[in-house]
Amino acid sequence: MDLESFDDLLKYLYMKYDKNPFGWKVSIGNERGFGNIFVTNSKDVWQIKLDSIYKPKPIGMGTKIGNYEGNNNFFDNKVPYYGLRAIEEDKLRAISRAAENGQYLNQFIDELLKKRPMRAKEISSAALNGPIQFMQNGKYISERQREVDRKLKESLEKLLYREGYGSEYV
Repeated sequence: MDLESFDDLLKYLYMKYDKNPFGWKVSIGNERGFGNIFVTNSKDVWQIKLDSIYKPKPIGMGTKIGNYEGNNNFFDNKVPYYGLRAIEEDKLRAISRAAENGQYLNQFIDELLKKRPMRAKEISSAALNGPIQFMQNGKYISERQREVDRKLKESLEKLLYREGYGSEYV
């Protein structure tokens, strides 16, 4: 199992997304003080363990944990695929006005989620990304995945200690 830094894995996943932006799902949650992100392209699944899912520049480690068929329990199949979706300026203004007036945005959101995800270079206007699913704590599907999670946590703790954050997380 090759553990990678959050930044390196994110670059790799972005490159894979850019080759084929359809079929991606992202699930996020907090687990005993650390954040977990699970990402799939409907073939493979990666797990990323972060010091926090709530800060703008998290520190983390990640790895590929297997194929989708063996790890699909991390994702709700009812939730549309993750991706970048272009949104025209007039729609963006309409959404902003609706939100200011306290209107529900379900119609706008449903309309956006029906659009096929796009590559970043294909978008010339504003874009929204998502959806990101929120997952319940403690969701392991196998002993192997539990072991991967333990190794990611240990590696992240060592990295945080080397970076001078150790006392905050131990």
